[in-house]
Amino acid sequence: MIKKCDQDLISSIKYPDFIDGRSFIREMDSVKNELYGNILNALHRFLGLAELTETEKKLWLIAITTRKHGLIYFMNQKEAHAHLDFVSQYRHELEKIAHILEHRQERTRDIINYAFHKFVKNPQSNRTVEIRDNELISHNGIHSICARRVAIKKNGAFDREPELFSYDKDSSSKQYYFENENDGCYDGHDVAHYIVALLGDYDFLDSNTSGSADSLPKDLIRLFTDPSHPFNSFVIFSHLLRPAFDRYFTKGKEENAVAKMACLLRNYLLGESYLFDPKNNRNVQPVKPIDVVQLAASVQAAIGEVPVSLAERIVFTRGANSQRPKDMVLDTLDRSNVFERVYKIASGQVSFFQDRVIIRQKAQIAAYLLVANTSLENSQMPEEIELLEEIIYRIKNCFGAKINGENLYHKLNKSSLLHNYGYSY
Repeated sequence: MIKKCDQDLISSIKYPDFIDGRSFIREMDSVKNELYGNILNALHRFLGLAELTETEKKLWLIAITTRKHGLIYFMNQKEAHAHLDFVSQYRHELEKIAHILEHRQERTRDIINYAFHKFVKNPQSNRTVEIRDNELISHNGIHSICARRVAIKKNGAFDREPELFSYDKDSSSKQYYFENENDGCYDGHDVAHYIVALLGDYDFLDSNTSGSADSLPKDLIRLFTDPSHPFNSFVIFSHLLRPAFDRYFTKGKEENAVAKMACLLRNYLLGESYLFDPKNNRNVQPVKPIDVVQLAASVQAAIGEVPVSLAERIVFTRGANSQRPKDMVLDTLDRSNVFERVYKIASGQVSFFQDRVIIRQKAQIAAYLLVANTSLENSQMPEEIELLEEIIYRIKNCFGAKINGENLYHKLNKSSLLHNYGYSY
């Protein structure tokens, strides 16, 4: 049974809403149009297609954007709805192209990777690209720092020039764009990060050194890099909250599921109960509760993800992870032909996987809020009280936006609490 005070606190969180945001839609369309232009250019480079008619270009784009790349179908509901009459008129031609792509999967992957690379390395854009040797940047990630400024991993997948790879009819000497299928940028979640950053309200990897996660003491950075850490934010989201979602989720009662999951996670974070880790098939329980410094760092990392996932629901269509057979059963798009995929995406009835991401993220944020509230009731240290009050305010009102030019990483780096809790640089 959820206490009314807990339910009221969770319900007080104000989430961002991009549905009717004209500036968001404008930025999304601009980014996707650039990516789609890169895909069309790649058709000649990797499949030898040239001099396509406008109808043929549209058919190829529809066929490619309704194929799943990692977890993402590029086509969103708005685009699919606009294509309904067209795909009905050219169904036979579309199915022929889809058949070609099905038998050239490695080249389809190359086309998408090339499109991402050209997006990052486009000399005609006003984007600034920084190459960073940073353990918090993934090998194949496009990490938004702020509007029109991104960071890529030094010697990573994007630290190379896309023009080095091209179509070669001689199969004995053809060059794949990436060395293997795990070396690509499939997810597209980073593109949603980039679009949200264009709005100017959110910062993820701050351009100011003291406002980025890698500016924190090493023991705190373990919250993001060490999967064995009991409060690792990724492990909590990806593994520990998964069984709770399966247990509590009911369509139409999402907020009830968020509250129940949040209370479970709150008890875990306070060291009062265990959660089941399905990846390692065991129960886990912290030896001691999360401290206020760990909580602040975790909150700053988490509140940047919720706006992005809410935005991603509009930008793309999320599918199942092919490495999880139980999920694949639920991915109706994966079992559909290209024509059916357009209609299903247009219907808006294929949002389960994106909804699951958002619900788990909301539960994680809500749990942090409950912990902050409990800690505030028990704290007697003025500086700790001040930080907890700010955590609560930011969760309830701000979602990743800076206050007076600062995020929670800034606050921690200036706080004596780091020393008080035994964290050193």
